[in-house]
Amino acid sequence: DDPERASRGGWAFDASQGFADPVFQAKDLREVYDRSAGGSGGYVGRCTAPLLVDRQHLKAVSQDSEEIVRMIATAEASSRELEEGRCVELFPGHLRSQIQETHRWTYHLLSNAVYRAGFSTSQEAFARACRDVAEGLQRVEELLSEQPFLCGDRITEADVMMLPCACRFDAVYASLFLRGSCGLWREGPARRRWLQRCWA
Repeated sequence: DDPERASRGGWAFDASQGFADPVFQAKDLREVYDRSAGGSGGYVGRCTAPLLVDRQHLKAVSQDSEEIVRMIATAEASSRELEEGRCVELFPGHLRSQIQETHRWTYHLLSNAVYRAGFSTSQEAFARACRDVAEGLQRVEELLSEQPFLCGDRITEADVMMLPCACRFDAVYASLFLRGSCGLWREGPARRRWLQRCWA
């Protein structure tokens, strides 16, 4: 309900609600983009989340989800993380091509398709996106009926990239974007078990 905030792209921080910007103490993501772009003119372009900022140099590093996940996944683990067994290799060499292919089709058929449906400007575009989502849900269900994770018996980057879509699916995408036309994530027993495994 704030036109000024909306004109800046939303994504506001509110320290009183426990959501403060840890780097710039910015009021919104637009300010983070402006300050991390360097120079006097600020950032020119669309402000989207996620955004990874180098806290030491106060510069934007990336706004690409896949790239950010890969950077985090391949960052050197601390000795404490290694000792506690908290280090997980999400992009192992022997699964890289399978992970990339899985991410490609899950993005096209699910993560991106829900937005194509939600922001479609014609019935034909909406129907095409809904068909993709239905195909994606079915494909994920069949795959997870045979194995615990998208690329086999271990969690990988493909699972991490699918997780935000899965978490939002029933509460947001199914009702607001798809208008109930594709069912729910939790209606698939294998999808539901996968989500539980991801949180375990």
